[in-house]
Amino acid sequence: MYNYPLRANTEVTQVSSWVRADRAELDGPLYDAVTRWLSSA
Repeated sequence: MYNYPLRANTEVTQVSSWVRADRAELDGPLYDAVTRWLSSA
């Protein structure tokens, strides 16, 4: 997972995450987990 603060507003970030192709079934659960974590932080 990468977390990039925006240059114009460092309180806003862009988050990117991914899974390997051989673990593609984990993409949805990872997205859900990261979304919940960011929403609660």
